[in-house]
Amino acid sequence: MGILGSYAQNADYIFRHITTAEGLINNKVTTIFQDKEGFMWIGSQAGLQRYDGTRFKNYLADVRDTSALQSDWISAIFEDSKNRLWFGSDPEGPYTLNRTTGKFYNYNLHARPQNKINGVWNFIEDKQGVIWIAGHDGLYKLNAVTNQFERYNSRLGLTKNTITGWLTVDADNNFWISTSAGIKFYDQHQKKLYDKEHNPLHNPLFDITENAGVSLKRGNTLWLTCGRKLYKYNLITTKIEAFIFEKPNLQKLGPEVQNELIAGLYCLQDGKIIVPLAARGIAIYQPEINNFLIIEANNTKPYTYHVTDNSYGSVCIAQDHSKNILIGSDRGINIFNPERPYFQVHKRNVSKNDFFPLTAASDFLQVKNGDVFISYYYVNGGIVKTDSALHFKKQYLYTDHGNKNNSSNQVWNLFKDANDIIWGPNQRNSIIKLNPVTEKITDEKDTTLSGPLIMIRQDSDKTVWMGHWKKGLVKMDMNTGIKKNYTQFLFSDSTNIKRVQCILLDGDKIWAGTVQNGLQLFDKKKEKFTEAYMVNRGNNTSISNNCVTDILKYNNDTLVIATLMGINIFDKKNKTFKAITFKEGLPNNLVQTIMKDDLGNIWAGCYNDGLCKINMHDFSVTSYNINDGITDNIFTSKFYKLKNGNLLLGTSESFLSFDPAKFTATPPPADVRIISMHIFEKEIRLDSLIKNKTVLSSPYNENSIRIAFSSLEFWNPGAIKYYYKLEGADKEWMVADITNTAVYNQLKEGEYIFFVKCANRDGIFCKAVTQFKIIITPPFWKTWWFIALILSTAALLIYALGSIREKNIKAIAKEKLKVQQLNAEQYRSKLELEQIINYFSSSLIDKHTVNDVLWDVAKNLIGQLGFVDCMFYIWNNDKTKMIQKAGFGPKDTEEEINKQSFTVLPGQGVVGYVMQTKEAVLIGDTSADDRYRPDDIVRLSEITVPVIYNNELLGILDSEHNEKNFFTPRHLQILSTIATLVANKIKSIEAEHLLQQKHIEIYSINEQLSKAKLEALRSQMNPHFIFNSLNAIQECILTNNVDAAYKYLSQFSKLQRMVLNNSEKELIPLSSEIEMLQLYLSLESLRFSDSFTYNINIAAIADTNEIMIPSLITQPLVENAIWHGLRNKDGDKTLRIIYEEKNNTLFITIDDNGIGREKAALIKKQKLGNEQFTSKGTIILQQRLQVLSQQLNAAILLSITDKKDTAGNVTGTRAVISFPSNLEND
Repeated sequence: MGILGSYAQNADYIFRHITTAEGLINNKVTTIFQDKEGFMWIGSQAGLQRYDGTRFKNYLADVRDTSALQSDWISAIFEDSKNRLWFGSDPEGPYTLNRTTGKFYNYNLHARPQNKINGVWNFIEDKQGVIWIAGHDGLYKLNAVTNQFERYNSRLGLTKNTITGWLTVDADNNFWISTSAGIKFYDQHQKKLYDKEHNPLHNPLFDITENAGVSLKRGNTLWLTCGRKLYKYNLITTKIEAFIFEKPNLQKLGPEVQNELIAGLYCLQDGKIIVPLAARGIAIYQPEINNFLIIEANNTKPYTYHVTDNSYGSVCIAQDHSKNILIGSDRGINIFNPERPYFQVHKRNVSKNDFFPLTAASDFLQVKNGDVFISYYYVNGGIVKTDSALHFKKQYLYTDHGNKNNSSNQVWNLFKDANDIIWGPNQRNSIIKLNPVTEKITDEKDTTLSGPLIMIRQDSDKTVWMGHWKKGLVKMDMNTGIKKNYTQFLFSDSTNIKRVQCILLDGDKIWAGTVQNGLQLFDKKKEKFTEAYMVNRGNNTSISNNCVTDILKYNNDTLVIATLMGINIFDKKNKTFKAITFKEGLPNNLVQTIMKDDLGNIWAGCYNDGLCKINMHDFSVTSYNINDGITDNIFTSKFYKLKNGNLLLGTSESFLSFDPAKFTATPPPADVRIISMHIFEKEIRLDSLIKNKTVLSSPYNENSIRIAFSSLEFWNPGAIKYYYKLEGADKEWMVADITNTAVYNQLKEGEYIFFVKCANRDGIFCKAVTQFKIIITPPFWKTWWFIALILSTAALLIYALGSIREKNIKAIAKEKLKVQQLNAEQYRSKLELEQIINYFSSSLIDKHTVNDVLWDVAKNLIGQLGFVDCMFYIWNNDKTKMIQKAGFGPKDTEEEINKQSFTVLPGQGVVGYVMQTKEAVLIGDTSADDRYRPDDIVRLSEITVPVIYNNELLGILDSEHNEKNFFTPRHLQILSTIATLVANKIKSIEAEHLLQQKHIEIYSINEQLSKAKLEALRSQMNPHFIFNSLNAIQECILTNNVDAAYKYLSQFSKLQRMVLNNSEKELIPLSSEIEMLQLYLSLESLRFSDSFTYNINIAAIADTNEIMIPSLITQPLVENAIWHGLRNKDGDKTLRIIYEEKNNTLFITIDDNGIGREKAALIKKQKLGNEQFTSKGTIILQQRLQVLSQQLNAAILLSITDKKDTAGNVTGTRAVISFPSNLEND
């Protein structure tokens, strides 16, 4: 058996730490375990905690509570296949936790004294599902029947003196038992124990007699810790190897402690073995070299592995579902992930022979053979050469008279010319030049440059272009060495600094980023700046800042520009900028450098902790920080892309490198779990509610809720963004703060559903939205059952009170009736008669037909007299016989009467007898009376009363009874009264019907009268118009104006046809009225030799065919305006007719500039007797409008006014007719 030392070099990883500062109860962590739900359980010497990545839930010991932990020292945690969570404590033994109730079950409290377990090393579950415990004093097996642990040492063949430790079960369900005297193997199938005393196959593993610690079996390999040695045993070849880990500074240590103490053993998910070294660090097995990679502890730095300073502290390890490794020690918990993409920081590391300067890198340059040259800002930085893997090879410093400590070695940037000479502009305002082949370094001072060169580039014709600190853009001819400065920036003044911070060669153009003048475009041929892009506050598509720090070409149409106000995406065709700033997700707006990777993403370095990646498809931003390996976050250079696609970036202590291809989109985060819920600071146990999918119900006065949630992310929980919404309270998704809690105060009673989801920093959401239903129950007085109870109680109470009241009223009435009956029989009759009269005066008041009256009396009045039968008879249409009309008893509906038709002729039966005599009949025994004629059944007594009004027999009221002598004279009196009142009611109804008929006739007569008046007025109007028109034609003929007479006669005949066609119509379309008016006006204009002008205007009327107006309503007023207003006027004569619709009203305006009504009346008076000037048109029109208003039930108005100027002189007359624009013919 050989012993191998650990020779692998130290590895650099980023560690996160969880200590008491973050919420641990105690930094001395003894065990860590992640359950199937994703929670991390942490045991320490001071209690048990559940961790969700954000907060801790504590479980502390309470010896007075048997359902709590009995000791705070937690030594082991395990979850079996039945999802039972097991905890081991020292010295109180094993527990299980009911996660639904939060209560612990302590097996020692229920065990026999001989089976109590004094401390737990570990739990295991064998292949048959049996739970075993490796205890401090032996091995125990759980009896599933008794639910008790039974000591099993003797049954496994162990002696009483055997001190057991760790227990491991292999794939064949056999046990590997660690003891103080080495390891033992128990074959469950053969029921045999193999060890040093029983080793028939001479297995070398059993020759180990050291105190065995943790054993671990993976495949055909068994790993075993024994103090300061680690054994690796091959079960197939039986080959065994031992590993030791030598301590540094061996000369200072004694031989017994020269090797590190091994503090445990753990297998990662990928099969790698990880070994904690007490007070040293951790070692990860590398199978390819059969050795270990050591991660050294360093308690002085924040992002290194921390461990206890002595060798006696405990170390425990767990790996979560995201492959993060959690290592607990006496300094809390270390978390790291060796497989996570990270940034590699390159700085001085003597153990790796990397002698990088401890200063800031300023620029990078990769040459053809893959070597990389790095420049440094500060004294003694100079230029460093590395291989392609960025391992240090050599440092170049310029020596000035034997002094390397000079400003020539403070290099700003690097440039390789066409001769492969490397230039290094420096703080001395000179350029050191390095020949990579001869390794000769020189310093050339050029006074024409006189100042730092920020960037140097060479174009295709070998012309060198430089961005100068204060001399703008500098051009240098490499053949002649002649330099020329270009400082005439567009839109610049003398006060602006002429500094070019970055340049981009683009064919015949050069893009120059300046410190104050924005982005400038230089034309090589014209040798001047031709375009400038600066901030324009009024244009949101202008560049965001005038200080441009870096430029790159994304494609032929797009530039990406870094400024001190974010990143700008420049569209060269449209000359527009799109800004990406802190608001869009940048770490800050001070962008120093940018670079495009091979995947098309843009990487940006911002000042002070600001490295991010921009997805150019959706412009989403992903930031990276210390959790990704950036331990030095102060960036000091531009990005540089190596040939393999990796990016370099200078930092304050050297530089970092990374492969952008590894930073692909991360998988979705785990679904969010609801961690806890508090109602008014009282915690509600959600485990049982969630497990049983039960709705959380809370009363109305416990309606302030705080909900905590987590995605159970342990490496970088701050990178998870949570969104929540309470349906019923929130309209939009809310973004959670760093506490990952949602708080709702004073929720109203009702049903709510709480939704929560999360997204990682790449914007990828979890697969499912977690939801939980909450009901805030109303107070009992708002519940439906209480309201129903109150309403029911109120209804019952009202009903009871009404019943009592009704009973009291009936009782009082009954007592009164009894008193009246006792006093005198006539009072009874009088009361009954009054009741009958009251009935007729109230109940029959709304009955308006004889049929309704008879049925109502038969059912509601006579039915209350205690009769079994009653029937009303009335005359048929020709009054030859009587028919049954309404009844009570067997024939109490019209259908029953029609089924058994029963008619009576005068003199036929008792009813016929009364028809003849008109006298009432009372028969005590019908069997003894020949007049009796049965209807539906034979009855023994009958009473018949005539219904008479003014000696006119209207009908018969007949009633029969099954008992003899049932009817009395009182009944006869009552029925006679009823018959009289019925007769009066029938006559009253007939009178009402007659009156209604008379009203209808009167209305018809009035309507005919109105139409007659209208026709009369129309007949007066038409002859009047014809008379005036014929006089005009006559005058044309007499004056020998034949053409005018012919035209006048032609138009007059057409006009008359239209008048005749419309004369029978009450309403005509407005278009017809306008056409007739135009004919009339043309006739009158011809008549008066065109001595006046007229105009017909239609305003705000869409369709003149849709509006109906009374026929010939406009012509009389127009005629008056011409004959009485304009004819007697000298000079200009104008007539305007306007049809206008406003607010569903049609206005017709006739406006002239004539002499006015008063002067016209005077002229008319002077010419009295001349019929040619006697016009009745206006009077007829007014009368006609009044009739139309009544007939059409519409407001038709006419107003006539004289117009006057400011001096009071009459300037004409205006007549206005108005009526609704929606008139319709009946």
